[in-house]
Amino acid sequence: MAKSVGVGNAAANGVLSAMLAERGFSGPALPLEGPRGFLAVMGEAADAAALSQGLGERWELSSNTYKPYPCGVVLNPVIEACLALHHEDGVRLGDVVGAELAGHPLLRQRTDRGLPRSGRESQVSAHHAVAIVLARGRAGLDEFSDAAVAHPDAGRLAEALRFVDDASQGVESATVTLTLRDGSRRRRHVEHARGSLAVPLTDADLGRKTQDLCAWGGSGVDPAPLLDALWHLDEHADAGRVMVLAAPAAG
Repeated sequence: MAKSVGVGNAAANGVLSAMLAERGFSGPALPLEGPRGFLAVMGEAADAAALSQGLGERWELSSNTYKPYPCGVVLNPVIEACLALHHEDGVRLGDVVGAELAGHPLLRQRTDRGLPRSGRESQVSAHHAVAIVLARGRAGLDEFSDAAVAHPDAGRLAEALRFVDDASQGVESATVTLTLRDGSRRRRHVEHARGSLAVPLTDADLGRKTQDLCAWGGSGVDPAPLLDALWHLDEHADAGRVMVLAAPAAG
């Protein structure tokens, strides 16, 4: 549960710190690079100068990636492979008696959860992801919800899936091999999953994702003006306008 809270809480703390500083709230003079600052306490031989190198010139945000699916990023190539197996090879969950996932060791370390108990846990369960994608042919918000976890299809591969660690593969790649009831095998390899730096989501993909997020769960947020503000953020003097548009409509 804490995984979903941590990122938002870090952002909230950053905003709070800025607001307190604006009002004269004081703290350590060198909270990051000082002798007892964050860098010295949390690491060894940290390069404090790197914090300001290229400041205002190099934007790390341009190297950010966006998830195409609502789950752990290491599952992206697995889902891509299973979508291809479902739609292109015609494989259905009921046909499968065994599954093998070969990928970076992080794939196993992060997603070896045979029977997740909630939608949150299903977001880091390879067993759930493979089963639900082969059953439904999609991997949207509904497929990683509490309701999806409760469906009998979700647990079909709890005992029938195994991992093969392959450190030579990047976290954005994986190989899925399925054994079918007739004894045949189907295999798909994904070298670079959608959403990686090599295959980034398009603007249209991001627009659809925003629309889906606004619609799911009845947020009350109108995606059209929000998207317009985001695509033209560099033209506005007040970035806070985006936050106003991201809030649910009153009533």
